[in-house]
Amino acid sequence: MTQYYDEATKRFVYVSPIKPLPIKPTASATIYTGTLAATGTAAALGASQAVSWVIVQNTGAEAAENLLVGNATAQAYVVAPGQSVRLEVANRNLIYVKAATSSASAAYIAGS
Repeated sequence: MTQYYDEATKRFVYVSPIKPLPIKPTASATIYTGTLAATGTAAALGASQAVSWVIVQNTGAEAAENLLVGNATAQAYVVAPGQSVRLEVANRNLIYVKAATSSASAAYIAGS
């Protein structure tokens, strides 16, 4: 079983599906947003911008408008219309998206 040290109680606590590891959210200093009309060719998710995390959402309306997300070499993660994926990256231009078919739409929000 996995344990973590709880600062509040000053003791080790077991982690289980019933009592998962606590997550302490961190506040972002700056938030960036944008959209991208994806085609069959992979494109970076914007210009160079230092970030800690990015959420990419497929804003397409049609079921066939799947968005593929990845890096400059491969975009294999499928994001269906209305779905999103959160990525922890150092720069938003490290994320590449393309349409699985002819076109798809993406929106993103990122923070540093």
